[in-house]
Amino acid sequence: MKKVGYGSGFLTIIKRVSGAVVAYRWHDQNRERKRILGPVTKFRSEALAWKEVERLGLGKKGSPETVEQLAQHWQEKETARRAYSTTETIKGYLKNWIVPAWGSYFLAQVKAVDVEDWLGNLDLAPGTKKKLRDIMHLLYEHGIRYEFIDRNPISKVRQGGQRLGTPGRLDVRQLRLLLEMLSTRERIMILRDLGTGLRRGELTGLKWEDIDFDDGFLTPKRSIVAAARG
Repeated sequence: MKKVGYGSGFLTIIKRVSGAVVAYRWHDQNRERKRILGPVTKFRSEALAWKEVERLGLGKKGSPETVEQLAQHWQEKETARRAYSTTETIKGYLKNWIVPAWGSYFLAQVKAVDVEDWLGNLDLAPGTKKKLRDIMHLLYEHGIRYEFIDRNPISKVRQGGQRLGTPGRLDVRQLRLLLEMLSTRERIMILRDLGTGLRRGELTGLKWEDIDFDDGFLTPKRSIVAAARG
């Protein structure tokens, strides 16, 4: 196999005691990097080796190669397309769990069984684990959309989100005691939420003009998220 250039790198054969392997080498930020594609016996022709390079996205200039790079690309392209609260939530999961655990992995190295094992060993609620699984799936779908990769290994990851227990509920006596302890504003908010089921952000963003007292309708028009505290 010749040392032929392609994209930003080239193919070489590395001799090892266990057998020769095909490697793809390229320069990234003034340093040489290397990715082993597999044993020489895996590739009957050079064209097959280049096909593997393309499948891994290594031959495309500027394309993400690792999970961390893919996460950065997602944030650059998708942040403006989603609600602020949704984006901030996803960024938190990426920063605190996904990137520390998987950021250095090449995209093709991530396997469903390994992700399942990782989730299984986390001391987190099932709902949080399900969220982590779904965000990783989202990243890979983003990579497929931009043709950096051609498969999503997270589709095979099994992770349920069922609660470990039933949330506690206040009885009438407890609710009465709670209302007695609240100021007028907070009491009105609680009573309004009991009758409508508004989310926290919708409740705090509610204005009198959103309520039609004549027809008995309430229309949430805004939501307050991550507001600064005075």
